Amino acid sequence: MTRDGAVEDVVETLLRWEVDEVSSAEVVGDAARAVADADVDEWVVALACLPSDASANDIEDVLERVAPDIGFPVVPKGNPEAVLAAAFVMVRRCAAGHIAERDLARWMHTVIGHDRSQELERLVVLDDVYDTVEYSSDTIGSVDAEVRGEVDRLAHLYPHV
Repeated sequence: MTRDGAVEDVVETLLRWEVDEVSSAEVVGDAARAVADADVDEWVVALACLPSDASANDIEDVLERVAPDIGFPVVPKGNPEAVLAAAFVMVRRCAAGHIAERDLARWMHTVIGHDRSQELERLVVLDDVYDTVEYSSDTIGSVDAEVRGEVDRLAHLYPHV
């Protein structure tokens, strides 16, 4: 794996951690894999050196110390900026084929919710469409295609993540 790819994986995991999508142990594990696979920045090494049962406070302490070196915004868990960044990570994961269209729409509805992001609202609504597809002229395939269209539209809108 390349250095950039390894660091990007850790950044994605951190953004998902900020919205409670992954555990602290997964953050430490991904950082350790990155250290094993590539020559990475010191902040990744610092995360990898944490115990696998590190607390959220332990991870936040490392991130606060190394924030200038990271290259992405460090924001407190639950912060709207963290939620938005995690949403765009999920969009890119779907674009890369790592998660299914239905799963992305469900995640958006659960984590983002209605009327919180104009950019992401259509994906939130599409979760409702999936839920009612049997009562409409839509098909799972047509809704999947609409999600893919939204993913294509959104995939590059949040470049600093």
